[in-house]
Amino acid sequence: MNSHSPLSGGLESAAKKPESRPSPLDFAAYLPWACGQLEISLIPIINRITISDALRSNATSGKDNKEETLNADIQSGSDFNDIIGGSSTYYASDFFHIDAVYDDSNNLIQLKFKNKSTIPVTLFKLLTLIVQFQTCLKAIYINRGLNKSGLYQLNKVVNIAHITDIILDNTTVSEANYYILLDDDSPLKYLSLSRCKLNDTAVKMIALRLQHPSKASKTLTVLNLSSNKISDEGAKYLGDTLRTNRQLAYLNLSGNLISDTGVDGILSSLITFKLTTDEINEKRARKLTYIQAKNKFINETVERMYIEYEKKIAAKKKTFKVPTVTKRSKSIEASQDIDASIGVMDEVWLEKAEAVAAEMVAPFQDPFSCENIIVRDNVLYCYGNNTLRYLNLAYNNLSYYSVKKLHNVISIQRDWDRKPKGLINVCIEGNQIPIFCKELSDINVTLEIGLSRMQNASFIHKKKTGKK
Repeated sequence: MNSHSPLSGGLESAAKKPESRPSPLDFAAYLPWACGQLEISLIPIINRITISDALRSNATSGKDNKEETLNADIQSGSDFNDIIGGSSTYYASDFFHIDAVYDDSNNLIQLKFKNKSTIPVTLFKLLTLIVQFQTCLKAIYINRGLNKSGLYQLNKVVNIAHITDIILDNTTVSEANYYILLDDDSPLKYLSLSRCKLNDTAVKMIALRLQHPSKASKTLTVLNLSSNKISDEGAKYLGDTLRTNRQLAYLNLSGNLISDTGVDGILSSLITFKLTTDEINEKRARKLTYIQAKNKFINETVERMYIEYEKKIAAKKKTFKVPTVTKRSKSIEASQDIDASIGVMDEVWLEKAEAVAAEMVAPFQDPFSCENIIVRDNVLYCYGNNTLRYLNLAYNNLSYYSVKKLHNVISIQRDWDRKPKGLINVCIEGNQIPIFCKELSDINVTLEIGLSRMQNASFIHKKKTGKK
């Protein structure tokens, strides 16, 4: 939307004249007013909640459900009677509720949409303009009411406001284009798509965007795909992604249709695996791209040094007097000396530029870089993914085979001298597995020790840094 649109013009005017209309800095008051000005069919009712109230409510009720209305002191961001024009009769379908959660410094940090009707696309367009004033907003929760166009506009909000957490549980979009949230320069760290009726095709589109070296593969840490329709095919796509992804730490696949075959692909990516020809070629291409980018940086740095040097020489020449005939030969010699010195300076500049590049350009990092590769009988193998820490496979179609596979994976990871160590929390309840067996006992003991060590290390780090 251009800067001269009525919508953006209204924002600028509101920011300048707070006495005549709400300011966009006051989200709870401005959004209902703006929706009224644009005659949006559904009117937002904003419930203002402070995080301290929310925590007290959870402590009292003993619940911590992100989807429930918090039992807190709620201050409406707009006068309800003003919105409905003083009428005492209204229909619930004409309204939708948004919880606006603020921290103790009065910064908006979360938005929670609570509605069954489809959220108007115009509302998201409004949000793309308003969120620029809410610099602390990091999380958006939507429970139902989203379509393809709305998801597209939501993605704009995410990128403009640098939202890190998106929770769309129970929000079914028939086109299943959730993957757009991971496109381009996605800032997402937490994505929850529980009970969204995702199938294998939808999971494939998400998995492809989490493969190295995509931007999302370096930011997304938590992915919740529980209670969907993911089968072995979808699990295989995720397993392929975990071969190169070194950021994802939490993966929830509980309540799906995955059998031993699908889980085998996921678990196999967590231990040593043979590189395919495509993976080897892609790694070489990434290394070449890195070298080219680094050399370009060095050449540009040398060029800047040369330009600065020429400026200094030109400045010195301006201060020289015009040489007489008798001194002209000496002047020519001096000029020749300067030209000769440039050749020497080229080497000096190159060394300096390389030193600058060493500091400014990050070293080559790749899941298949030398430190992650071993060679056996002239065949390249990767050590495997060790960054996935939490894996939930509960209530699928797993058997004793997966228990043995999991036992093998955890045993191998504990023998590695790598950080992080790999899995520290796994859930496999609700599957067709033995109630008790040696493998399960070993897994529980190993994971408990690993989790205890991680907690102790975290405590020691906090103690050293003085954090509480």
